[in-house]
Amino acid sequence: MSRLFPDTLVIELFADRVSLTRKRGLFGRQIAAAHTAPVLGSAGAVGSATLETLQTLLADAKWQDARADIRLSNALVGYTMVPASKQLLGAADELALAQLKFQQMHGSGTAQWEVRLDNLLSGASQLAAALDRRFLEKLLEVLAAARLKPVSIQPLLMHHLNQVRRKVAGLDVWFAHVEPGLLTLCRLQQGRLASLSATALTEALPLTLEAQVMQATLLAGTEGFPQRLYVYCHDLSAAGLTVHGLEVVDLSPRKIAAHPAASVAAPAAAKG
Repeated sequence: MSRLFPDTLVIELFADRVSLTRKRGLFGRQIAAAHTAPVLGSAGAVGSATLETLQTLLADAKWQDARADIRLSNALVGYTMVPASKQLLGAADELALAQLKFQQMHGSGTAQWEVRLDNLLSGASQLAAALDRRFLEKLLEVLAAARLKPVSIQPLLMHHLNQVRRKVAGLDVWFAHVEPGLLTLCRLQQGRLASLSATALTEALPLTLEAQVMQATLLAGTEGFPQRLYVYCHDLSAAGLTVHGLEVVDLSPRKIAAHPAASVAAPAAAKG
């Protein structure tokens, strides 16, 4: 590993698999090694088997001694929208409201969740993401044992959503993030997240996506909805995907046919 340009290990964690990609050189342009391993078993809480698989993989020296960029499947993360309110006087109030919403949705167990807000003190509604604190602590232990320094820990949704925001500044658009077994649909208005919903992908992607767009439209109850839909399919592509009445823009890295439904372990928590 170059001291001037330390290697970066991109770690993608899913309920059913773990992917590692070691990058080196300026801006991480060279891929030195890559590997994907299935998660076997279901030890304890959601994500425990994923971390056990990661720990086993990181015992190999070729994955050690690097910076770590960790990306988490949306199935391992809880989401909720925190509404704007003039009664929220500071960051602590916004965080407390987010924690209350998670508690209302999922019960007292959310006291063990680490909550982060997308746009603190913005005066607008914002996304809150939550991760089980025990999962996070164990993850950091596994990284430390392999001499990996975490530089980023993000849900896949946020990683790709931030990329989309730069493309659609000032526009009103839909953004769909798809991974096997799970569809997350967002609405972006002027670069800000206006709504979010997630659903299990148990039918073909076009059918589920069109139903989710229709539901989000009805729940909003106003006119002037986005006419453009950006789609990112993790590992696969939305090439050839059509949704009635919408212009579909495929952002997926692989250009193959839109995939049908695929089953994975259920999400850690329902998103709302």
